[in-house]
This record gives sequence, C-alpha cells and structure tokens, in this order.
Amino acid sequence: MNDDKVRDVGQLPEEPLKMPPPYWRSSGAIFHVQESLEALQGLLERLAQVHSVTESRLAEYVRKHPHDTSEDNSEFCDICDELCEVEHRIKLKSEVAVLMSAIEAEDQINMFCVYNLPRDVSEQIEKLSATEKLLVASVLSAEHSVKDWMFSRQSRNCQHGEMLSLMDTAWTGRQRVCAITT
Repeated sequence: MNDDKVRDVGQLPEEPLKMPPPYWRSSGAIFHVQESLEALQGLLERLAQVHSVTESRLAEYVRKHPHDTSEDNSEFCDICDELCEVEHRIKLKSEVAVLMSAIEAEDQINMFCVYNLPRDVSEQIEKLSATEKLLVASVLSAEHSVKDWMFSRQSRNCQHGEMLSLMDTAWTGRQRVCAITT
C-alpha cells in the first residue's frame, strides 16, 4: 500500500504545482457534449429530408382537403408526425449539449483554480457561481490590483461587496507569496 496517496482534503498541498497524481478527474460531461453534437449532426441531416417529404405530403393534403375544419385531423397528424419527432429529438439533444457544456465549463474553471490559485483561495471560491469563480480567478491571475479592476468596471454595488473583500484578501495573500518567491 502506498502511503503517499492523498486520502483527505487536509493532505492537499498548499501550492497547486505540488499536487500529486491523479492530477484531475473530470466529470465526464464532455463525452455527453460530443455524443449530443454528433447526434445533432445526423438529426439535422434527417430533418432536411423529412421536411421536404412532409412539405410535399402537406401540399397534397391541402389540395385534397382545401377547407377541412373538422376536429379529426388524423391524416394531417400522420403527415406531420415524423417531422415533429425529429424536431423533438433535436430539441432534447440541444438541451443536453447546453447543460453538459455548462457542467464541463465549470469543471474546467475549477481545475484552473486548483492548479493556479493557492489552496485557501480555491477553497473559498468553491461555493461561488461559475461566473463569479471565473471573475475571481481571472483577476487573481492578472498582474494588476483587484480594486483598480473592480472600480474601472464600476461594479461597486452591494451584491459584489463580499466577493470584492474575498478578492482583496486573496490578492493580499498572492502579493505576499510573490514577494517571498522573488
């Protein structure tokens, strides 16, 4: 049995570059994105075919029944059924691709934070939304002051107050680390 394995969060190194393998375990959402996009390609090709067939069948239906206002439109439904099914599958695959892309994006942001920010900072921003994590990570990895950046963007409302203080704390810590290493 190898005693070097990390078994607890407390065993993680303070500096991200000292992280032991396995380096990162992905959520696997990207595989769902790829599968959905491949399926969408086939569905869109099928949609073009089904749409042209349905359009010609509907034109024939309207020619036969020019003023049909009856409640029983089973023939009309049969004509449109395949088109509706393909459109529904396209919608479902699109929704899966969008959802899994969002999950994969947050996973990538988390990985960036773990490997590029000190552990205490990445732990503190874990509960933020993906957008807020990205904002904190981008400011902390930049070479300018957090306050200058925030005030230049005029984002000084109460909602961002807590995030601003967190970034100030993290930036102060980063400046100390940079000062020690240089």
